[in-house]
Amino acid sequence: MKSSPAIQTAIDLTARAAGVGKGNGSDVKVQIMMKSHIVFFCSASKNCWILHDAETDSVTIHLSNCPPLYDDIKVQFFSSSALPSTEPTG
Repeated sequence: MKSSPAIQTAIDLTARAAGVGKGNGSDVKVQIMMKSHIVFFCSASKNCWILHDAETDSVTIHLSNCPPLYDDIKVQFFSSSALPSTEPTG
């Protein structure tokens, strides 16, 4: 008897915030692909609740209205702000 694949309908993602975009998660966008197709996209103003914890320098992203996720899933993060330069100064 074959078992059904695990289905995920919500994901809480936690990541370090410093050095990425504005550093507080307000400019982060998340794209989820399943079987090479985009199935979900969110930003701070749509389908996501983003919580910045300055004490731990982390951002937790709560997804809402996300479809069931299963099989091969890829998560991409985007920032609308420029990333900090790695070039030496001076």
